[in-house]
Amino acid sequence: GSSRTPWNRVESWSSLPVVIIRSRVQFLLLVALLISVLGVWSQYFRVTRAPMAAGRLEQFSYEVFGKVQGVFFRKHTKKTAESLGLTGWVQNTPRGTVIGEAVGPVSQMASFEQWLSKTGSPKSRIEKCVITARRETGASEFKSFDIR
Repeated sequence: GSSRTPWNRVESWSSLPVVIIRSRVQFLLLVALLISVLGVWSQYFRVTRAPMAAGRLEQFSYEVFGKVQGVFFRKHTKKTAESLGLTGWVQNTPRGTVIGEAVGPVSQMASFEQWLSKTGSPKSRIEKCVITARRETGASEFKSFDIR
């Protein structure tokens, strides 16, 4: 007599999963195990990457000259900054310029600086953008990007 093991019942290797996983409960337990393993794995990598990303924040102050008031420049600045994941603020000045501060990842700050210098709001006309007090920071002092 031959002993009855799952391996003896395998007629082709394609039916192997059917033999090993005989019930829906076993299948659901296996899926749950895989999901939990992947969750722990992704959380581990998210935690190990976070400190590096946090150390690579840049902050700068800016002043934009030209036709930048009365053309929805602040509204578009806020929208652009938020789409780039930046925090900070923007406001008009009595002398007709727009000033502000921004904080975010270095690559996103480069995009924001380009937007402030060349693009602006659809009806604005930028003469120049002056960036000052550029520095690296560990964390943003701002919670959001605000129009002042």
